[in-house]
Amino acid sequence: MTALPTDELIDILVSRIRPVRPLRSPARRVVTWVAISLPWVALVVLAMGLRPDLHARLEDGRWLMEQAAAVATALTAAHAALGAGIPGRGRRWERIVPLALLAVWLGTLGHGCFSASHAQGTGTLAIQSDWRCLPGVAMVGLIPGIVIARMISQGVPLAPIPTAALGALATAALGEVGLQFFHRGDSSLLALIWQGGAVIGLTLLGACLGPRLVRSRFSIP
Repeated sequence: MTALPTDELIDILVSRIRPVRPLRSPARRVVTWVAISLPWVALVVLAMGLRPDLHARLEDGRWLMEQAAAVATALTAAHAALGAGIPGRGRRWERIVPLALLAVWLGTLGHGCFSASHAQGTGTLAIQSDWRCLPGVAMVGLIPGIVIARMISQGVPLAPIPTAALGALATAALGEVGLQFFHRGDSSLLALIWQGGAVIGLTLLGACLGPRLVRSRFSIP
């Protein structure tokens, strides 16, 4: 193979350069993600029908705290996932914050379970099956998940597995919030296992499928 002259090689490389639009800040991209996702979440909630005890739930401080923690988890996880695709943005604390908020949310759920059990005087926590939680969260999070995967792929995610896991966590947490507006759960261990388990399960699934879900447009085939 004949080597090209340096000047000719430079000309060829320069001719292949395409303009690249810098990514917006993660915070602004999170706003875009929320703006696209909320109409879908609202559509699913309206299609499924509002839960009959929603008014009472909105007056329950603990329930509101649970949803606030879930929303905060979704936003911070989305921010960390979208920030991970920006080269040179090595902020590990951004990955820790959503996990800490997830722990707060699960802790709030757990505290509610034990409090309800103690108030009822049962002394035990009944475990029931409620498989509707998993498909419910997945259905609400369908469009948000597709959108955030696309947005992550616009960057350069050097760590696709944790990046995809954070994106999946954001999607699942948002899906759980939407689920709470049409799915009537209870205060037993059911809420902690099936709702929290659905979020964690979908997050782990996202981590396993990470390399396939968040292929960067700059990846080398």
